[in-house]
Amino acid sequence: MRKINLFTLMLSLLLFPIISSAQSSFENELKKVSNGKKQKLFIEKIAQQAKEKDTASILAEMDPSTLKAAGEANIVHELETKVFPFFAPYIKLNNYDQITNATLPDGRSGLWHYTYITSAEEKMLPFRIAVIDTGDGPKILDIVVNECVKGRHPICK
Repeated sequence: MRKINLFTLMLSLLLFPIISSAQSSFENELKKVSNGKKQKLFIEKIAQQAKEKDTASILAEMDPSTLKAAGEANIVHELETKVFPFFAPYIKLNNYDQITNATLPDGRSGLWHYTYITSAEEKMLPFRIAVIDTGDGPKILDIVVNECVKGRHPICK
């Protein structure tokens, strides 16, 4: 019969919650990265729709709760005055994409993507977009263009 060292047993019992928590945190990070990669294709689609000034397609990609809370007219105004002009010179998304959690007041969560577009003039233009995965696929929570967030966008001018 194998003897169990009491010290080893006590130490493992003390460390189990810490190790378990670290494992859970690691799994959450992996899930965030995996979701982020899936959402990047969605963001590329949104960028192209914005370049084409396709209001109807972008509204269809909005989270219904966000659309209802902000009001369709307000969102259309933001698209026409800020988002469409920003994406007009869009060529591609830059490879840089920092991802953080986005939590809504109603408890739902998604991801903030801090990234850039590359323009026709080869300029990197910063923007961020919050995306939530719903039963109907990814949906837009928010888009903020032409604002650099220090600590999230490494190149700010």
